[in-house]
Amino acid sequence: MPVLSDRIHQSNFIPADPTPFRQMVDRRLSIAQKGLDEARRHLASGQAEDVDLVLEKIDEDLHLLRRRLSSEAETVARRPTVRYGRADAISEAN
Repeated sequence: MPVLSDRIHQSNFIPADPTPFRQMVDRRLSIAQKGLDEARRHLASGQAEDVDLVLEKIDEDLHLLRRRLSSEAETVARRPTVRYGRADAISEAN
């Protein structure tokens, strides 16, 4: 069974490195999780005002993440992908 690096060389397909993107998403989701934990602690101790502040911050963080994901999706959608052969060979065929 060929590994991914072997298939890349066979097909001329070079995927974008998902690692930094995945790390960014994981980091933002981890921050949101910590915020939810903090909100639970405030709620358990009857600090409703503090819960509201924390939830507003979480909402803002998730909104920013949603915008970033949309931006990344648009970037990927615009990026030409060459899976087989050369890019100019595809242009010539059309």
